Amino acid sequence: MNDLQTPKEKYHIIEYMLKYSYISDNNLGNYIQIIFSILLMFFIFPFFILLGYIGKVQNAVYDDNPMPKFEKYDELYELGFNLFRAYTLPISIIILSIGLTIGFNQLFFLGFSIFGLYMWPAIRLEVSQSNSYKEIFNIRFFEKIFSEIYFKYFLFYLLFLITLLAVYFVLTFFTFLIAGFILLPMVLFSRVVFWGVYYKEVEKKLVEEKE
Repeated sequence: MNDLQTPKEKYHIIEYMLKYSYISDNNLGNYIQIIFSILLMFFIFPFFILLGYIGKVQNAVYDDNPMPKFEKYDELYELGFNLFRAYTLPISIIILSIGLTIGFNQLFFLGFSIFGLYMWPAIRLEVSQSNSYKEIFNIRFFEKIFSEIYFKYFLFYLLFLITLLAVYFVLTFFTFLIAGFILLPMVLFSRVVFWGVYYKEVEKKLVEEKE
């Protein structure tokens, strides 16, 4: 029986984010398949499968469920492909802003890149829940990402991510890559856990404001 409970029941949110990917009935099997997917990412099929699994994990966290099994590759591929198609919008914004920055030599245009990254977590959540990239960019979507609470969580997310990556690379360097392999799932999925927990707070806040 899995001992994972909801974050409010058992773990502080930071602890929950760091531990989530290691608390699973099928932890070793998931880990091996995740590593293989990362190593084979330059092939299209494994890339979309890994992307789909990240979306599946996002859904599990959102629903307060434990780490799902890495299985049903066809479903993971479909979800990953839909996520990729939805990501074309922020990717296009980022590429365009970099091009404009270089072309006009104006750092102002880099702000659009930040906006592309800013909307990324919300896109992952919306597509992961619907398994469709169509019609997610609606008024409701932009109400969420332009809300004050989403902005606050995004700033906290950036601070956490920068700190985590700094610690990760230091440990990886001083342990001759050993820590890098062991901690890879934590680095990969902690951000997913963060948004799975807090995106519900964003939605709840918007509902309260409209009542």
